Amino acid sequence: MSLLMKKGWFVMKNLLKKIVSIICVVALLGSFTVFGAEYKDIPDDWSKEGLVKAIEAGLLNGDGGFVRPTDPMTRAEMGTIMTRAFGAVKTADISMFKDVKKDDWFYDYMAKAVAMGAFKGDGENLRPNSNISRQEAMVVLSRLFAMESDNLSILDQFKDKNKIQDWAKAGVAAVVESGYVKGSDGMVNPAANITRAEFATIMSRMVGGYFVTSSVFTYPEGTVIEENIVIRSESMTLKNIVSPGIIIIGDGVDGGEITLENVTSTGMVLIRGNNLTADLTTGTYKNVKVLGTGVTVKIGGDNIESLDIGEGNTIDFDMTGEEVAE
Repeated sequence: MSLLMKKGWFVMKNLLKKIVSIICVVALLGSFTVFGAEYKDIPDDWSKEGLVKAIEAGLLNGDGGFVRPTDPMTRAEMGTIMTRAFGAVKTADISMFKDVKKDDWFYDYMAKAVAMGAFKGDGENLRPNSNISRQEAMVVLSRLFAMESDNLSILDQFKDKNKIQDWAKAGVAAVVESGYVKGSDGMVNPAANITRAEFATIMSRMVGGYFVTSSVFTYPEGTVIEENIVIRSESMTLKNIVSPGIIIIGDGVDGGEITLENVTSTGMVLIRGNNLTADLTTGTYKNVKVLGTGVTVKIGGDNIESLDIGEGNTIDFDMTGEEVAE
């Protein structure tokens, strides 16, 4: 079902297709105008849709009119994209790392990336300027999206599966099993540096849209939103949808109340924000996982099949008013 255009809902798949269809292709590496900004090096190939979507969502910025799609992505660039995607605001103390300085353009982004768990460093270095490999990127994504898989046999489809490092296999399997990475010519190329275009494409598959304003979004009952969505606004209500994917309450939600009303979630509700109330008293939910702290989850009896409340969070049983600290 096509989604209705709502204020504050960005990067819808159907809207993106309309945008791309009216962009004038000047050459193979032509000049494209995306929401008022001109980019001179967006290819007219498999990567165009993901790049345009990443730019439109504010995840990827160009430099002097160039988006550099074939350049390898650095850890700092990936950290920046992930903090923007989840709206991260909390920072970690990264002063102990020798290879980041406060006047570096990426300092605040890396501090946020560490706080949200994207990067950990080795105690002395964060390696912000190092290129990030495809397997490293997939492990980070599996961690941030809380995707898990013990089905390592799914990697058998790749001729170079033996090149996947043991520490990366579960993360790579999770991303592949979910359909976000498909490989090329039977290869997953785990050790290759991931390019900016490749990462933008993966992100376009992993997130279909972002809710960025505090508002009430009411859809016709039973509206199916296939894609994963990220909520980045406080005091927001989403009504009547069916979600087989992941509904993410992002890191940037700090305080306020997020209400999912008459929502059928057969995938996962992932709460990464902090100090907020998630009202899930109506609808049904297969899997709810809380990674943030100071979160109160309101539930309507037995309408949640699996709830991982985490530490320092609270369940509020709406039927009895009883509050239980976990």
